[in-house]
Amino acid sequence: MKRTAATEKAQANIPVSGQAGVDQALIKSELRYRRLFESAQDGILILDAETGLINDVNPYLLYMLGYSREEFVEKKLWEVGAFKDIEVSRDAFLALQKNEFIRYENLPLKAKDGRLVQVEFVSNVYLIGDEKVIQNGVIDSERPTAPGGIAPRPPSGEYVPPPGVQRV
Repeated sequence: MKRTAATEKAQANIPVSGQAGVDQALIKSELRYRRLFESAQDGILILDAETGLINDVNPYLLYMLGYSREEFVEKKLWEVGAFKDIEVSRDAFLALQKNEFIRYENLPLKAKDGRLVQVEFVSNVYLIGDEKVIQNGVIDSERPTAPGGIAPRPPSGEYVPPPGVQRV
């Protein structure tokens, strides 16, 4: 998102009224949800539900599998290296279009370096305005967890981006 006077005001929490206040609230909301997407400790893919083209991928999935953003965006799921060997990808997409939900446990995805990463893959279809969008949650089944099944976090509880991802 480009920095403008409005985004600077929204980030500085300077009160604004009228239409500017509505714009500020929208900018703050967009920033909040973008931050959630970018800092999630699970992989997230956003696809166009009609075409199957990947619109966005979060940094954690790139880190988990070792691919670049360019290797995902504007490609169909079954065209991406991690999913190429999965025959079921295209069929699953068709089932997802029909049922609007699919879930796979222990799905092996191929990382760029050739290793297999076991994941839980959960997909949902939902509307944004009048456009259907698919959100894929990709959870690393092998990620170490602390007692009680909670993934370990830094002691401060603060988000630490994966290597190569710059914190904003």
